[in-house]
Amino acid sequence: MRLFLGLMAAALIAVSTPAAACSPTVNQLSFKQKAEGSDILFIGGVEEAGDDYVIFRIGKSGKGAPAAGETIRLAHQGYGTCGELKFETGDVWLYAGDSPLGASRKIEEKDLEAEIAAVVERLDSEGK
Repeated sequence: MRLFLGLMAAALIAVSTPAAACSPTVNQLSFKQKAEGSDILFIGGVEEAGDDYVIFRIGKSGKGAPAAGETIRLAHQGYGTCGELKFETGDVWLYAGDSPLGASRKIEEKDLEAEIAAVVERLDSEGK
């Protein structure tokens, strides 16, 4: 009987406990402010992507990034219900950190040679 009551109590707790949802801190910053405030900022093409890393070839170097033409290997992770950046070989990104709530965005291949400030301005005005 004790085992049965214990199992029933565990089942009730499991059913009544809400699933964890993404609860980011309210961030009133614009896209441009997020990009400018990041520790790293560059435009690059994905050379290789694994479950816990991504390798970019730098197209336009910005804050904290190697020179154009060089590669950089960065740690990558998922953020539970808040999401995950999905890097695929050949994609071009404006990279401003690994968080899906930050300013990193997949962009068009033509943007690989664009000025970072111009891409940031465009994405900011588009409300990205």
